[in-house]
Amino acid sequence: MKNFWSYIKWFVGKVWAYVTIPFLTFLSRKYLIRSVLWFIFTVGLSLIGTIANIIKIAFLNIPRIDEKYTFWDRVVYSVSQDCKSGTFYTFAIVLVASMLYPLFEGFLKHEFNYINARVLSIIAALLLLVFGGMFYSFSSVGNKTCVESGELISHVDWYQFGFLLLAIIVASYSFSVGLMIEDKDNPHPEIDDFADADSQNVERLKAKVKKPVDGIDNVTI
Repeated sequence: MKNFWSYIKWFVGKVWAYVTIPFLTFLSRKYLIRSVLWFIFTVGLSLIGTIANIIKIAFLNIPRIDEKYTFWDRVVYSVSQDCKSGTFYTFAIVLVASMLYPLFEGFLKHEFNYINARVLSIIAALLLLVFGGMFYSFSSVGNKTCVESGELISHVDWYQFGFLLLAIIVASYSFSVGLMIEDKDNPHPEIDDFADADSQNVERLKAKVKKPVDGIDNVTI
């Protein structure tokens, strides 16, 4: 039983390390500017169409919507239009698809650091692609978004936002692993089996060098 709880403790600690270390790297002072720029260019600018649609409808009130509806009602109506067309599913699919090649490229270059973290990212990305494609194909079913006889009909698909959030998290994780691979000065052997094995080999070599060796004519080297 003691060994069982020791294994559970080790497993939980390992999972916690795999989850937290990449995101801590993402938010670290050393890479904070790169992380912010990545988020702005990859996430923010990719949703420029949605942002422009909100500005057009909520701020400029185009097309004309009855004044009895509040600013927030117009924002919801704008977002619901994108939900109807499956915009957020499309963005999530493109986001995770674009990160797959950098993950596989490391294996082509024979870079074996953080293999498990990269494999986890690949599995999560493939699952998001499969389910994203399925959900997108049904995204327009049952959605009604229109202005009829002065009445505003809106339907926000919150599942799309949840899916979009998952895609951003997985993409951020993948980007963070890439930063960790670049950072040779700050290894994380707790989640990098390759680095851990490499450091162990180095220590063994150091121990062998320090160990005296008998030479010729009883001369110790």
